Amino acid sequence: MFTFKSGADGGFASPVKSWTTAPGNWWPENVKLASGDFDGNGRDDVAAFYGYSDGRAALYTFKSDANGEFSAPLRSWNVPENYWWGENVKLASGDFDGNGRDDVAAFYGYSDGRAALFTFKSGADGGFASPVKSWNVPENYWWGENVKLTAADYDGDGRSDVAAMYGYEDGEVSLFTFTTRTDGTFENPVKSWTTAPGNWWIENVQIASGDFDGNGRGDVAAFYGYSDGRAALYTFKSDAAGTFGSPLRSWNVPEDYWWGDHVKLG
Repeated sequence: MFTFKSGADGGFASPVKSWTTAPGNWWPENVKLASGDFDGNGRDDVAAFYGYSDGRAALYTFKSDANGEFSAPLRSWNVPENYWWGENVKLASGDFDGNGRDDVAAFYGYSDGRAALFTFKSGADGGFASPVKSWNVPENYWWGENVKLTAADYDGDGRSDVAAMYGYEDGEVSLFTFTTRTDGTFENPVKSWTTAPGNWWIENVQIASGDFDGNGRGDVAAFYGYSDGRAALYTFKSDAAGTFGSPLRSWNVPEDYWWGDHVKLG
């Protein structure tokens, strides 16, 4: 685990390595990461969901120190074989219950098209309680591989929400908001923005959240990489209901410039 510490100009220093494992211990393709202040001490930490090849799974917390480096991970929640398959999980983090500590939201897409949204609430030690399931749908409803997930306080009520971009097989894409209840669970999603078929393909999109206009509500940034090497960055601005209008395109590049499958958005 490395830390790239930021400077006053927004750039980054060379990385510092703090935690490492022995060979054969952690395989990166089995890990999903999210960051937040899980123990409420004012410093962000890293949550790592690890899905084992036999369907076991565990949630770890890498707690940060005053230097921005990380200690060995604390394992809190874990499940036995054939329980949670890591490739079916999407993670996002935020303070979903408004208690001053960040939590983890996990979208789980089952192989038959069922789906559910879970909340892993954090404790004072930065570990996580067993997940609480709020929203869920029956078979053939939401396919997990078609979902991109991110989180922020989109409606400005002091609790983080979850935004989910869903891509349909015909190239239609929609943006949904799962607003939170006071206990950190989620309301049914509200769809605000959608495209016509053939317009956006979900495999070409990456999303991230932040308050990009400084109005106290989170927004969604979407990087779109076209098949010819064109690329663009869009902003979905939120309103007081936590829903989104049509995206604003700002940065874009011509053909053969940026290939979307080479890009990671944070």
